[in-house]
Amino acid sequence: MNVVIGVPQGSTLGPLLFIIYINDIVRCSKLFAVLFADDAAFAASDKKLKKVNKIINEEMKKVSSWLIANKLTHNLKKTKFMVYYNKRGEEKDKVLKKFKININNFCIEQVSEFKYLGVIFNNKLNWHSHIDQLCSKLSRAAGVIGQLKNNIPHSALKMIYHSLVSSQLRYGILAWGSANSTALNKVDAIHDRIIKYLRLNGEDLVSSYNRLGILTIKNLYKFELSKFIQTCRMGMNPKAFDEYLTPVSHFYATRSSNNNGLYKVFKPRTEKGKSVINFVGVTIWNNLPSVITNFNFITIKAFKTKLKEHLLSEQ
Repeated sequence: MNVVIGVPQGSTLGPLLFIIYINDIVRCSKLFAVLFADDAAFAASDKKLKKVNKIINEEMKKVSSWLIANKLTHNLKKTKFMVYYNKRGEEKDKVLKKFKININNFCIEQVSEFKYLGVIFNNKLNWHSHIDQLCSKLSRAAGVIGQLKNNIPHSALKMIYHSLVSSQLRYGILAWGSANSTALNKVDAIHDRIIKYLRLNGEDLVSSYNRLGILTIKNLYKFELSKFIQTCRMGMNPKAFDEYLTPVSHFYATRSSNNNGLYKVFKPRTEKGKSVINFVGVTIWNNLPSVITNFNFITIKAFKTKLKEHLLSEQ
């Protein structure tokens, strides 16, 4: 049958066509929008919470009008909202209870945490909820590897590790990798237990990591942050990320390589600010050997190989 409107579900071209179709939704209101296929998130901020509440209710009317005009439906039952609020105690609870969002006479549910694109965000702006879920997945993987360790070759165990463990650790680590040490220690403990299943007789834990070519959680975070900065330098990321990197020899962001390969460190005003890439990512990058930061790598693969060699030598 001919498709009169919309795109066929499961088609290869469908997601791209859908993104093109809804691309101008970001202009229909003043809300900050984040789009990924048909998953959309909107945000607003102000020093006064009452004003934020008013802004969101008014602007969501514009979003609803845009959806109707473009023959799209909004699944209100799946729509949730969270409030990030600095203050604590009873005052906070009272204020949050009064915060209401109504769309087409439907009261949107307020939640304290929400999974968006596989990453769990919570209203405390920490990564404890996501890390708890991650630890649960890693524990299940540890159980599988523990049962198989004496029945299959080490090469097969390593393949299972990359399939069940490494893939989970890498996903979203640019975000949750900035969590505090208490939360990350839980991930470290389970990860160490898994590596012990992969070690040879009489081999210590550090030697196992290096023989297997596996990075610790701390070094994996450094690896992914440094890789992100390198892809920015090579022009592989959207231009919006240019502002993340300001060469120390210039006063403005640029994609051209600077003489020493170092970048200006963003100065955070809060503790949470120390977890942003402008600060922690650039700080890690500037502490890498000059042979990495000041070398003109032709491919990202060559960069990753050199970087991993360096990080493994530090473990």
